[in-house]
Amino acid sequence: MPHVLHLVKDPGNAAALEVIRAQASQTDVQLSIVLMQDAVRLTAPLPGHVYHLQDGHSDLGPGAIDSAQLLDLIFAADSVVTW
Repeated sequence: MPHVLHLVKDPGNAAALEVIRAQASQTDVQLSIVLMQDAVRLTAPLPGHVYHLQDGHSDLGPGAIDSAQLLDLIFAADSVVTW
C-alpha cells in the first residue's frame, strides 16, 4: 500500500483538502498529513494520520512532531506532496 504524505502550509487551500479527501476514499492508499505554519490552526476534520509541526515555541498537543520526526515521515513516504 503506497504511503502518501501531504505537507499543508495554507489552511485555505481548497484544492489540497479536496485531493486529500479524494485519496482517503481509496482503500489502497495510506495517508499522512502534516499541518505546518498557518495550517496548524486548521479545524476541518481530515482523514488519515494528522500531525502538527511544532514551531519551537509551543507544544501543539497530540499529534505534535518536531523537524526530526518530519524528516522520518518524509523518508518513510512513497510520495510527498507540498501545498
